[in-house]
Amino acid sequence: MVHRGDGALPAGQPRGRRRARRGAPRGAPGAARAQAPGAADNRGRRQRPQGDHRRRGAGEGGPPLGPSRRGVAEGRAGKARRRSLHHLQRPRVPAKAHRGPLGRDQGPRGLQQVANALAQGEGHPHGGLRHRARRRRTGGKERRHILKRLLAVILAAAALWALWHFYGERLLAPDDDTETSAFTVAPAERGDLRLTVSATGVVTPLVEVEVKSKAGGEIRTFPFREGDRLRKGQIVVTLDPETEKSRVNQATADTLMAEGRLDKARIAERDARLKLKRTTRLFKNGVISRQDLDDAEIALAKAVSDVKIAEAELIRAREALSEAQKRLADTQVRSPITGTILKKFVEEGQVISSTLSSASEGTPLFTMADLDRLNVKAMVDEVDIGAVREGQEAIITVDAWPDRAFTGKVTRILPQGRVERTVTVFDVEIGVEDRDRELLKPGMTAGVEIVTEVRRGVLLAPAEAVRTKSGKTVVHVVRAGRPVAVEVETGKTDGVKTEIVKGLGEDDEVIVSGLDGDGKRRNKRKRRFFFH
Repeated sequence: MVHRGDGALPAGQPRGRRRARRGAPRGAPGAARAQAPGAADNRGRRQRPQGDHRRRGAGEGGPPLGPSRRGVAEGRAGKARRRSLHHLQRPRVPAKAHRGPLGRDQGPRGLQQVANALAQGEGHPHGGLRHRARRRRTGGKERRHILKRLLAVILAAAALWALWHFYGERLLAPDDDTETSAFTVAPAERGDLRLTVSATGVVTPLVEVEVKSKAGGEIRTFPFREGDRLRKGQIVVTLDPETEKSRVNQATADTLMAEGRLDKARIAERDARLKLKRTTRLFKNGVISRQDLDDAEIALAKAVSDVKIAEAELIRAREALSEAQKRLADTQVRSPITGTILKKFVEEGQVISSTLSSASEGTPLFTMADLDRLNVKAMVDEVDIGAVREGQEAIITVDAWPDRAFTGKVTRILPQGRVERTVTVFDVEIGVEDRDRELLKPGMTAGVEIVTEVRRGVLLAPAEAVRTKSGKTVVHVVRAGRPVAVEVETGKTDGVKTEIVKGLGEDDEVIVSGLDGDGKRRNKRKRRFFFH
């Protein structure tokens, strides 16, 4: 603190001397306070006469001095200036701050005057602290205000451009608000109504064969691949024929031996007959006994039996030879039909078993089909099967050819239904009769529309134009430019067109869309502006 009791430090006392005085021993505080200002305790320090408030010149250095308390005020004001304007030069204390010696009324009030003068910039070339701070705040606010205005103008321009881009043409478009512009009409006209039953199915070949070999052994050759077309009777697979050749040779030998035994039996028979003839003549002449005759007859009978046995053995041997020859021929597997190989199951070098083996049914070699004759096996729901008949026309579509429709006819309806995903369906076979049927491949998923009925020359209206109002079937038509509800009697429908039996004429314009549930015109103009 600057003040201690009623005394004060002299104006010109140095800071160090004042600090020394503050650090004086506490034993004599009363003596220090009892001294008047400017007493002999100043110890020879140079004193400025009371009331001498002249400013120091340049040679004396520093700002002008005032009363003793002015030094303290300048110290505090200096700290304030260094905190805010340390880059500026040190200002001079204004003249009105020098008002003579520090009195009782010039303590805090004098300090406040010095601070106010410094803040207002008196005696400073660049103005006071308060004015400079105000100028800085004012300039920053003006710049921010300008930026805000510029940003608002840019945003407004962007919003106007977007509105014009999206809605300008609609806003400037001519208003076609006639009575018929709010709804869509279609004429009622006569035509053919085709009633169909929809189903899904799979393309399958009409004839498909799994080929096996009657002979067994190692596959020597199988030069064909899947997709190759074969002719009926063409050799496809060749097996190792050595085993079958040996069997043929053995059967041939057995046949030859059987033929030799037959010839020998026949010779024995002829001899027995001749012997019996001579024995009979001798017996009649009484040359030989009855026993000799009986022996001759027994010998003939045995010779005849031997011939029959030899003939049977020959037949059996010939049959074995024929079978061996067939098995030898079966080592060459031939195509049973004219068609295309769909799937191969074996390759060259693989050993297969024959279908004649009791241990298995034989090894399948390949499957083939006649792709010139195709079927579609369709699954028809039990609800619609009652309308399906053999010979009905069918329209077939596949995903591979979305822009094409293939024609066909119902060829077979299986009598037994089956459950498919908790739904009972009946299999219906449809023969493909289209000339471009080669575009269809087995296994393709097909959509089928079976034409169950064709109603020709009937009056038709769009199905969506037929409504139910107050328990009546009505169609809204245009009369004098306004929608009018007309009660009608309908017939069959295919979901797109509906047969009109009574109530409409061929010249009536039927309202298809643009009306609400009560048959009133919708506000098309507002809907176009906000949602289109």
